[in-house]
Formats: sequence, structure tokens, C-alpha cells
Amino acid sequence: MAISSCEHKLAKEPQMLAHLRRAVDLALRYDYEYWLQREVLDNPEMFSTEEAVEILPADLREQLAAGQHHAAKLPAEELPIVSGEAKPVIDLTINMLGPVEIVRDPARPLAPEAWATRRAREILCFVASRRHRRASKDLIIDTFWAKPSRRD
Repeated sequence: MAISSCEHKLAKEPQMLAHLRRAVDLALRYDYEYWLQREVLDNPEMFSTEEAVEILPADLREQLAAGQHHAAKLPAEELPIVSGEAKPVIDLTINMLGPVEIVRDPARPLAPEAWATRRAREILCFVASRRHRRASKDLIIDTFWAKPSRRD
């Protein structure tokens, strides 16, 4: 997405579209729709052409069209004011090297006792550790509830 943004600023639309297509493809393949949605909303100038909008999935195209339509209707004094302060955006951070730390708010990490069961925390760590691969229900069940095989 960053390369696409650079190509856009250099007015190299064919290269921008190629990089944008690849970024969208990867985001959809690896379940990064939330990230893609934020990128679309943060970089509306990149999605100002019809070719760029066509690359997006249908739901994001509709959201982008609704957002532009909504912003066009608002008078300038009603547009939201964006502060210059950079605030960290943290959805969820899981540190698994050493003691497991799960953080939603950096000021207040979740204590191990916050989990209903230890296994729930272990399953979350298992799913999070499978980078770029989904953990199917069967795999989770086999990993955490499989009966040990008996060898006679």
C-alpha cells in the first residue's frame, strides 16, 4: 500500500494500480479487511479514480461511496476536526515470548487471572501464532482435546 501511495504521488497511475491490486489481494487473502478499510478511509485520494475503486471488494466500494456522499453533504463547519496528535492505534497485542502478555490498553495489560480458563488463553495464543494460516476448528480440537494414543 505504501508503494502504491508513492506511485500515486509520482503520478504513475498504472504502477499505482498494480501495487494497489496486490495490496488488496493480500489483505483479502489473509483476512486484513479491517486494515484495508482503514487504509481506504485514510487515503481517499488514492481511491479517487474509477479503476482504483473497482479493485476494492463490493462492501468497501459501497462504504467509500457512502462516505464521499456523506462528506459532500456536510457544510465545512460540521466536518470533523482532526487533531495533529498521533495516538497509537492498538487493537490487540499478544506477547508470547516469556510470560504471556495480552494487551488491549497499554496502560492496563490483562492479568492471567482475567481469563475464565487457562485453556481459553492457550487457544488464543495458538490461533495468534499461526501467522498467515487459519486454525480450523478440527485442528484446535485435535490439539487441545485429542486423546493420547495408547501403544501396547
